[in-house]
Amino acid sequence: MASSRTDESSFHRGAFYKQQYQHEARRLLRKAMESSGVSCRDLARKLTGIGLPHTADGLATKISRGTFSAAFFLVCLRLVQGSN
Repeated sequence: MASSRTDESSFHRGAFYKQQYQHEARRLLRKAMESSGVSCRDLARKLTGIGLPHTADGLATKISRGTFSAAFFLVCLRLVQGSN
């Protein structure tokens, strides 16, 4: 029975860290967008231009949730930082 409890504890700890990293990624992307003067609409256009179609509303939702992949995060940062 102790094993089940340990597994449950590990699961909750893992979910906590995942949530923390999602929050951090969301914060970093928003900060980069703000400092570069890039809106969700601008970034959605840039993403669409490289073959990753997004609407401004859809992108805003994705960023708000913070549930995007590391690859998507890096693409967005590169596009945002390239607009300086």
